[in-house]
Amino acid sequence: MQQKNQISVKEIREETTKMTKENGEIVNKMKPLKEKLMAQQQQQKDAEDSSKMGGKDALKDAMKTQKEIEKKFVTYCETWLKRKRAFRDITATIVEGSNIKMKDLMKQLEIETDEANEVDEKEFRALLDELKKKMRAEEIRKMNKKRKATA
Repeated sequence: MQQKNQISVKEIREETTKMTKENGEIVNKMKPLKEKLMAQQQQQKDAEDSSKMGGKDALKDAMKTQKEIEKKFVTYCETWLKRKRAFRDITATIVEGSNIKMKDLMKQLEIETDEANEVDEKEFRALLDELKKKMRAEEIRKMNKKRKATA
């Protein structure tokens, strides 16, 4: 039985030659697959690079949209504050000329005030001021760029 378990040098060489031949065939089959994989990886890298460039465009679009929204917010906020001030003046005049309290007048007219709904005007004013400063700073930066470009 020991002789069956032992392999001769000749058999080892034959097995090695056979495996080397099979290995060569596998390597030959792998070459086109490897080239295809490398081509796909290059395409993926190119796609990622172009998406990064597209990402810059997307970022510019997002920033432009944000600026537009901020401008609208400032406009609407200012309009709301003007109307609120006008309404306060009108209701103060009405209350002043009658014996009705402001709170009772609001109940009679079924008007919900910002204060009753816990809307903080100071918070809106602070946000509005911050946005206005930001917008002014951007305008100044643009003007400085134009000056440098013309100089």
